[in-house]
Amino acid sequence: MEGLGEVSSWLSPEEAKEVARALDTVSKEDLKKRSSKESISKVNLYRSPSGHSKKEFEEIMIEFNKLKRYYEEAARKGNAMLRLIS
Repeated sequence: MEGLGEVSSWLSPEEAKEVARALDTVSKEDLKKRSSKESISKVNLYRSPSGHSKKEFEEIMIEFNKLKRYYEEAARKGNAMLRLIS
């Protein structure tokens, strides 16, 4: 589904499990590397082309861990997921 700058998609229970497993393999060091100034400038995706401050990175980690737990719970319960990217 698309509209007004939003994209949504449906993940089956098995796909939600796959995402949970994939997220579980991402470490703090992986995220730190991916949010470095060099990585950010390569993809030209983030609002902060100079990289993230230590405080911003810690906030990213908090939100990333919430996302991981959300997918882990869905996988454990056998739930499907609806993703909305806006």
